[in-house]
Amino acid sequence: MLPEHIRLTQDPAKELTDFLILKKYSQVVVVTDSNTRKHCYPLLKDALPRHSLLETMSGEEFKNLETCVYIWEKLTALK
Repeated sequence: MLPEHIRLTQDPAKELTDFLILKKYSQVVVVTDSNTRKHCYPLLKDALPRHSLLETMSGEEFKNLETCVYIWEKLTALK
């Protein structure tokens, strides 16, 4: 059984829209790496409310504390 926050679907844009309608977020930030931005983000961006895009480098070597600090600083700047 999958945890509730993991969804397998044929229509990810609709699933995302349905999920976000139930929430009252003051801001939405999408964190991607360069590959995800290129291949996945275009499939979902129109289903998202107004949002900021935060992109990191792709690759295992960038899954580190330095990247975490970068994301934290960017999110802090966005408040």
